[in-house]
Amino acid sequence: MIHWFAEGMTPYWNAYFRELAREPGIKLQVHYRIGIPESHPWKFGNRPGYDYRNFIGPRIIPDLLSIRSVLTGRETLFVFAGTKGITKTILLLLVTILNRRFIYLGDTFPDDYLKGIKGILVRRFLLSLVFKYARRVLSTGSAGVDRLREFGCSEGKTVNFPYFIEIPPREKIRSSGKIIPPRWKEYIYPEDFVFLASGFMIGRKGFDTTLKAFHLSLKKTDKRNIKLIIAGDGPDRKKLENIVDKCGINKEVYFSGWIQPGEIDEFYGLGDVFIHMASFEPYGVVVLEAMARKLPVIGSDGTMAVLDRVRHGENGFIVESNNIEKLAATIDYCWNNRNKMLAMGMEARKTAEEWPISRGVKIVKNLYVEAN
Repeated sequence: MIHWFAEGMTPYWNAYFRELAREPGIKLQVHYRIGIPESHPWKFGNRPGYDYRNFIGPRIIPDLLSIRSVLTGRETLFVFAGTKGITKTILLLLVTILNRRFIYLGDTFPDDYLKGIKGILVRRFLLSLVFKYARRVLSTGSAGVDRLREFGCSEGKTVNFPYFIEIPPREKIRSSGKIIPPRWKEYIYPEDFVFLASGFMIGRKGFDTTLKAFHLSLKKTDKRNIKLIIAGDGPDRKKLENIVDKCGINKEVYFSGWIQPGEIDEFYGLGDVFIHMASFEPYGVVVLEAMARKLPVIGSDGTMAVLDRVRHGENGFIVESNNIEKLAATIDYCWNNRNKMLAMGMEARKTAEEWPISRGVKIVKNLYVEAN
């Protein structure tokens, strides 16, 4: 039995848990701390295909069913995705006291994670328990594993466990020419060269850098039929729209709003190149989604998925975060080398195919067998 204590339900975790639950010999129960996050209002039609429950409640009241699972789970493997919330903290203390088998999974920690009052008093203590008592400590990508070791986790316990997404069949991906769905025909034309970006609109995601670089690129030459579509929403959206107005690029930039799981293929099918310029991104699932759909990625050196998957000049480009001039020059290069972008997109797809969900399932299954 695996009890997995997760944060929020997302399309990529749904896909992963569904495949893990199908694995022979695995019985999975997922516990979500926050259900579907308010910041990411996903809409899911049917049940996701695995057993789950939400333990949403007052912050100061622990979830009794979760605690019971630890008290009675002598033959169980527990997985903790992070340590946020009073329930997860109590569970972590319990599994160490009761000597339960558990593994820990975390995103790449920022370099200041252990600084400040909270970092010194709470995070250092919890990580000391994790590093000492967890069977294995998983993190997203090579940079995440390096950070674990930097913070004191022994090399023998660390496991590289990046995000895994469903790789769409090749026949479902646009191979040549663009078919513009009706909702986009007012903004996008088949001959347009389209850059895409998406995500939760907050400062560290770098959308302002993307917009300013896009504007700078447009000013340098008389580009025609070039567009930028930004999907998503968030507290900075109005600020970003103001940048577009100030730069006078309203006809070239379109904010699509939130993209639901069933619209993802349609969205990526509009693009020629994907941009992700976060100053810091613990991983970056959208990078994986774009590469799986044959889009070369212009990504920042602060995005862990970019550092993990992008080979500069082969399947995408790595640009210093916040470097507007360098990003503008890269946008110019892509626009002036359209045929090369097709070849780079094929390389991006090959990279994506090396990391199917089944690879991630195998990692956890091996850890489960090892724990037993």
